[in-house]
Amino acid sequence: TGRPAMAEALVRWKRPDKGIIMPGSFLPLFERNGFISKLDAFVWEEVFRKLAAMRRLGLEPLPVSVNISRLDFYSGGVCSCLSALTEKYGAAPQSLRLEITESTYSRDPYTIGQAIADLHKRGFTLMVDDFGSGWSTLETIKDAPVDMMKIDKRLVDDIGSSARARIVLDSVIQMAQTIGMTVIAEGVEATEQADVLRRMKCDLVQGFLYSKPLPWDEFVKLLSRNS
Repeated sequence: TGRPAMAEALVRWKRPDKGIIMPGSFLPLFERNGFISKLDAFVWEEVFRKLAAMRRLGLEPLPVSVNISRLDFYSGGVCSCLSALTEKYGAAPQSLRLEITESTYSRDPYTIGQAIADLHKRGFTLMVDDFGSGWSTLETIKDAPVDMMKIDKRLVDDIGSSARARIVLDSVIQMAQTIGMTVIAEGVEATEQADVLRRMKCDLVQGFLYSKPLPWDEFVKLLSRNS
């Protein structure tokens, strides 16, 4: 429809001496030294705070997706932390969409599967991110106990020019939807790509064709225009 259906929270590091630093420059370090769990918890709370602010402005908040790292699952506190935040801010668990990368799930499907089951019981929605970014397997579609799948930009890039790419992507979308997953295509930058995905009956699309990452105040203006 072209109307906003969901948002994704992205983290940026603002340094007075260097300006905005993109996550690719600091997230690998945070993953190695364990700080990523503190950063994730900060982002989760910030999202809940923003959702509460939207309600005060009279806007109907969109569901927002946030990342969960592999270390969050191993810490053992991810479920209780997220539940505590829903109570603190009076938000429904469904207002948050929790993203795990396909590689995170495939490394330890048993441990992460148990945590996902607990999060499901508490009402949260889970999605697998970056499907198709590496050596994706049908096993992920078959076994990952998630509600949504985000298809990586690399599977979307060539669908406007390559029949082979369209066949592969169409097959992935149909398989995921048949077993009950909602499918999101990432990295949509051209109208032609969006048209192809619409014909494939892809549920949702995300990309610069619709919006680049926005600061909070510009995001609120976008929602106000589309309300």
